[in-house]
Amino acid sequence: MLFGRNKEAFRFEVQGDEAVLTRCSSRDAHIEIPDTHDGKPVTAIGDNAFYDNGKMESVSLPATLKKIGMNAFRGCDSLKEAVLPALVTSIGEYSFAGCKELERIALPDGIAEIPSGAFSKCRRLASVTVPNSVSSVGSEAFAGCQALGSVLLGSGVKSVGEDAFKGCSGHLCLVMPESLPMDEELQQHCDRIYRRLGDGLLLAAYAGHETQLVLDDEVLGMPVTAIGEKVFAMFAYLESVTLPKNLSSIGDYAFAGCSGLENIVFPDTLEEIGKGAFSGCGQREGRPGQLSGGYDPASCFGLRSVRLPASLRSVGENAFMGCAALTDVEFGGEGTYLAPGCFSMCPIREFRFPRRTAEIQTSVLRGCAYLENVDIPEGVDSIWERAFEGCMSLKTLRLPESLELIGEGAFSNALSLESIVIPAKVRSIADEAFAFTPNLTDLTVAPDNARFELRDGALIDREEKRLICFLSCREGSYTVPADIETIGALAFSASRLSELTLPAAIMRVGDWAFRASQIRKLTVENEKISFGAGALLDTDAEDIEINAPEAVRKQLLGDEETA
Repeated sequence: MLFGRNKEAFRFEVQGDEAVLTRCSSRDAHIEIPDTHDGKPVTAIGDNAFYDNGKMESVSLPATLKKIGMNAFRGCDSLKEAVLPALVTSIGEYSFAGCKELERIALPDGIAEIPSGAFSKCRRLASVTVPNSVSSVGSEAFAGCQALGSVLLGSGVKSVGEDAFKGCSGHLCLVMPESLPMDEELQQHCDRIYRRLGDGLLLAAYAGHETQLVLDDEVLGMPVTAIGEKVFAMFAYLESVTLPKNLSSIGDYAFAGCSGLENIVFPDTLEEIGKGAFSGCGQREGRPGQLSGGYDPASCFGLRSVRLPASLRSVGENAFMGCAALTDVEFGGEGTYLAPGCFSMCPIREFRFPRRTAEIQTSVLRGCAYLENVDIPEGVDSIWERAFEGCMSLKTLRLPESLELIGEGAFSNALSLESIVIPAKVRSIADEAFAFTPNLTDLTVAPDNARFELRDGALIDREEKRLICFLSCREGSYTVPADIETIGALAFSASRLSELTLPAAIMRVGDWAFRASQIRKLTVENEKISFGAGALLDTDAEDIEINAPEAVRKQLLGDEETA
């Protein structure tokens, strides 16, 4: 006689053309449930049918089974494995709750939901794969599964109930479908959360506290290809990271604020680094540097060197901004797009843009106070706003012959800049491009440039009849040429001139035009001239002799609103 096959061990109830097992009294180690009863297929196991059966170690379920009732196997302390037949579409609440020895559960496609408490307190259950047919996981469904290491949720899961994974192991790895919303509770109960992303996985949340972090290359047979937004943001204790070998994308702010991060190696598969991904990965400490307001990078800690692979297509906006120790950046490939601000406020000393760079974006190296050498490759046609603003150690810079546009403030506050040549193809130079460059003594315009010229220390846009800037190092007196109609913003900033005359043809003077200048005598001949904001900001205006109509004086001295 087979264990559990004696007729007295089972109690059935016939419902139409089907039979339901309502109770099993056998205490055998292995129980085999028959496929039929009185010629009727056994299609369901009723509520409480095996409740508190502490002797059963395994059970064979009939292939005809479709439904398992509430509490059906609850409290079966010795049950180690349960394989649900392919026809099962429904399991009841707490159906396997408290099966302390259950190590494995195989769930078939076709189950519509994992109800409340279904596998709660299954303390040895190590891994679960939830079929694509399941749309919801109920509250406390896996609560108290202390050994649960991985859960793969199928693509159909739309909701996960409260405390579904409460009290699980401290290293629970959850793989979610892309459509399932993330919530704080899931993050609270899981060590790692991944999202399905095509054929790979995106790491969406991480709760570890390692200082030396080695990320999974793959999970449940699927490669980890992306790191999501803010996953490791503000992990200040993190010192080194080994990234997955198949990683292609690092999300926005993924490692932002990891001020202790000193070492990271990027895999050869990496294609994209997101916005602010490594911003603030460094911290200032120790003695001030020689530069005004700066710090000696050697006394700082954090990322010092970055090697970016040939596979990399783009570096996001402000990606490495403010890495206080970052002095060395190397690109392994060509044509990598560098978004605005991506290396701003870093103590980089030498920077070589990737070959086939087409444009230098806004603020890309802004505030890199220690930058001494820059290689801008041929093919670059635009340098946008503030690209090199505040690069206080930059003395010389060769602009490529392909260059056509120089944006607003592109080289402003480059306090050490001594020489630069405007190439022949340049057709646009915005205001403030060379503002506050007190050591710029050698500004040259290519002879065959059709639009711009350097005339007696002034960079002039002939087409717009605009004076863009005047060399700050020039002293004495100066009269703006009679054909000029507009003075650009900050055009005479930090000027060492003692006297300046603005002829009658000048109609407009830009914002902060004479900011921080040493001008002591200013003559204005046009009574209808218009001044922008703060023309004499940071000057000793009371010590300046202003020869101008009364209305003009009021504009300059702030007695009237500027036009």
